[in-house]
Amino acid sequence: MSTPHTFKAIHFLDDIMPIYKIASTYLGLPNFLLEVARKNKPIYLSVGNIIHNNGMATDEEIKNALSFIPNADVTLLHCVSKYPCIDPHYERIDELRKFNLPVGLSDHTKNIEIPKNISVLEKHFMLDNQKCIDSNVSLPPYEFMKIINSIKSI
Repeated sequence: MSTPHTFKAIHFLDDIMPIYKIASTYLGLPNFLLEVARKNKPIYLSVGNIIHNNGMATDEEIKNALSFIPNADVTLLHCVSKYPCIDPHYERIDELRKFNLPVGLSDHTKNIEIPKNISVLEKHFMLDNQKCIDSNVSLPPYEFMKIINSIKSI
């Protein structure tokens, strides 16, 4: 999957990605949501929000976003839009089930332990130790492998 950040990227990814992931930043952009929905592919919708102190979108913001993609195959991804995320508020995962959609996690922590009540996991990882915008929330490959092994054991 890939996260498009422009309309051009939405169209570029159409032939090569079976799933679109919409970043929390685009939750309140109806035209962007509509354009992704027009592709008729599953959507992972990240529901963080940088303007709120807790880093999470409100229920009303989520409902509004979903109103622009009503017929899409959507999985909500719990997210706390903080880099790094100190308190991941994993309890919100169960609260999001009220939308009657599958719920996953877009995790901005370096936690190896992950909640067991999710259907999708998005984690950041880096192949080397270069500094970039995601380096403080990204795992190196050997740590990421621990998560993969944990998922396989479940």
